[in-house]
Amino acid sequence: MQEIGMCLNQARTSILVNGSPTNEFYIKSGLRQGDPLSPFLFLIIMEGLHVDIKKAVDSGIIKGAQVGSFNKKIPHLFYADDAILVSEWSCEEMDNIIRIFKIFHLASGLRINIQKSHLYGVGVNQTELDDLLEFHYRTFQEEIIYMEGTKMAWIKCDTILSSFEKGGLNIGSLESFNMALLFKWVWKYSTESKALWKDVIFSIYGPDVDKLHSIDSSRGYWANIVKCYVEAQHQSLIPQNPIKFKLGSGSSIRFWTDCLLTDKPFCESFNSLFHLASYKNCTIAEKYINGEWKWFWNRNNLGSRNLQYLADLKGIIDPILPTTVIDSLT
Repeated sequence: MQEIGMCLNQARTSILVNGSPTNEFYIKSGLRQGDPLSPFLFLIIMEGLHVDIKKAVDSGIIKGAQVGSFNKKIPHLFYADDAILVSEWSCEEMDNIIRIFKIFHLASGLRINIQKSHLYGVGVNQTELDDLLEFHYRTFQEEIIYMEGTKMAWIKCDTILSSFEKGGLNIGSLESFNMALLFKWVWKYSTESKALWKDVIFSIYGPDVDKLHSIDSSRGYWANIVKCYVEAQHQSLIPQNPIKFKLGSGSSIRFWTDCLLTDKPFCESFNSLFHLASYKNCTIAEKYINGEWKWFWNRNNLGSRNLQYLADLKGIIDPILPTTVIDSLT
């Protein structure tokens, strides 16, 4: 904080008067417009509000919203200078939220702009909404946005999407671009180790969320993304298994269902062995114990054909050995 204070206290600026700059002077309060320190300072201040809300949830003052079946609670979301608070519908909860805002204002000097704030009720009628607004926000006014009618020159969508040579803006296919953005979320789910949105999806769909073909397509936005992803695989628009792992410790790579050394996971290339395995979701670290591969089957006699498959599988995995480094993607 001392270094930040030095940067602010030593900052100088000048003002253009009739096109000519004045003498430079020191800025005693505030920041210059476009100062690169501004977003960092704002994040430091908003971290205080985040901590206050988290403490309120931990102490039961506000409850937040529970997502899924794994007790994942989301009391608030921050994005830039926007904040969304989620809680139970009650006057007591609203009182506590307002108290948090007041304390935050006294500590930081940042005040909530009521004119740009909105209150939404899920599962409540208009009368309950009006009563709560009347009780807590007597100065609250709905923000009305007026749009003036202007004449516009309409151009065919196909022309806009076409190349520069054909008189377009070289945008390309919006459908393909949108599909690529959706598929990137599947990639991000596999690559990001810690993220709130990933925890929410896990809480809703459970531990089998990455088994794309088994997710019910009627269960929300993530299921719809997965449905598009699987359909694109069936149409050979994207590889069947585009995500491959590079072995480290093996603690985050599932032995049977993740792609490691081949284009297909072992559950597909050695399907009969996979069905005989007693622990189908085991990781490589759980499979490789004390310097050797451990096998657990649903029956004692595998049969001659499966024994040959097992020998082929051992030939593939014997050259690789888990290490102490973190698993990664190739």
